Amino acid sequence: MNSSGRNSFGSRYQNSKRIHIGKHSEIFEVIDSGVFNRKVALKILKKNPVTGYETDFRNRFKAMASCNHPRLINVYELDREPSIDSLFYTMEFVDGLPFATTEMSRNEALFEFLGLCQALEYLHALGYIHGSLNTDKILVPHNRAPSLPNIKLLDYGGSTLKGDDPKQPTISGDLNNLGLLLLSMMLNDYD
Repeated sequence: MNSSGRNSFGSRYQNSKRIHIGKHSEIFEVIDSGVFNRKVALKILKKNPVTGYETDFRNRFKAMASCNHPRLINVYELDREPSIDSLFYTMEFVDGLPFATTEMSRNEALFEFLGLCQALEYLHALGYIHGSLNTDKILVPHNRAPSLPNIKLLDYGGSTLKGDDPKQPTISGDLNNLGLLLLSMMLNDYD
């Protein structure tokens, strides 16, 4: 990593620029010079992840890869970066802003909210729970089409409906967070 926040991921992923630093991972904007030669987001685990997090990272990728919905971020490939011995996956790059920081009318916001509801309904029907729904996990592209919902939901597929763990996220938790998002939208100062 150099001081400009740029990193190298071998010869396939070039011109990387860090766009997010999380607790366990970092996300970079890169050019995938493979077959499609396209801009993608590359999410890589930090060195020495918390015990069990590599398995969670791999399982989240598999869950996300099994989904196909226009309001969900597409994931492409899971691999290991040999220079730092860390897992990463590539996903659709969305040139946009988090939902909370996007300027739009109340009607546009409600229209996008409907797209979010459709994405959650799809996830729940497949047996997945988002578990950490908030405005930072929802991107709105800069070049959005006015006649369609445009949001993209990130970091889904972290939990399934199966399991007996009482600390596991639930559908009611997702719906609760959805209600809080709607309340936040309604209290926002729209023109």
